[in-house]
Amino acid sequence: GFWLGVGIVTVAFYNQPFVQMALGAGWLFTGFGRFVSILSDRGATLFNWVFLLVALALAGAALAPVFGFIPN
Repeated sequence: GFWLGVGIVTVAFYNQPFVQMALGAGWLFTGFGRFVSILSDRGATLFNWVFLLVALALAGAALAPVFGFIPN
């Protein structure tokens, strides 16, 4: 439910900087949580490292227009 709702709102209102920031912050905190898990839970598996990079890439993609790295 959450991911579907976030996806629909993002597609419908993507030119709104607040929506982009909220989505980017969500992915950034997802990556941070995975990084903490890698460090504290001995979770340094290939799966966790790959999905850490995926989360950071998605956060960067959502935050890039907000900070002016790419045009809207």
